[in-house]
Amino acid sequence: MQAVVFDIGNVLIHFDPWNFLQRTFGRDAPLELYHTASFGSTQWVDLDRGLISQREAAAQLKERYPHLDAIIDQIFPGWFSSLTAIEPGVKALRAVKKQGVRAYALSNFHREAFDYIRRSYPWLELFDGWTISAHAGMLKPEAGIYQKLLWDHQLQPQRIIFLDDAAANLQSARYFGITGLLVDDVEAISTQLEQSLGHPLVP
Repeated sequence: MQAVVFDIGNVLIHFDPWNFLQRTFGRDAPLELYHTASFGSTQWVDLDRGLISQREAAAQLKERYPHLDAIIDQIFPGWFSSLTAIEPGVKALRAVKKQGVRAYALSNFHREAFDYIRRSYPWLELFDGWTISAHAGMLKPEAGIYQKLLWDHQLQPQRIIFLDDAAANLQSARYFGITGLLVDDVEAISTQLEQSLGHPLVP
């Protein structure tokens, strides 16, 4: 195996917008509206694609939802606090590197948010490289971002394992011949990898 490619959100770092909104504003708040005016907006997609900054996204959303001005200010960039490490995923990343296997990140992430997690989590420097949507100008599951991953890091698709929590992203990866593992239980990441690699991971 040449490399293991990790998604970041919900594989290595928690990303749960609904939980963040509930903790921040309470269960009785109009959470669906708050989600629509932030995480569920077209501006959020533009952030992932690197087209706008968080400041620009917040300004656009406040113009569209002027009655939510204070709410949007709490969400941006307050949501960074919810980006906490998933220890089983981090453990799997460390084990992969100990095996002498290269590791890469392929993830939909905002520029500012990615800068934040790199400052916050030194273990991200274990990666041999990153392909991040905001830098690439492309999103998973678009074909182009997988092509960029392979080209930039000189990877052979048949010798890659890719872990992601979204089935659509894995489907696109498999189109290129990449082995995809669906992460629906973070506690089982190491076991899934061991089965695909054909040998145990040394912790």
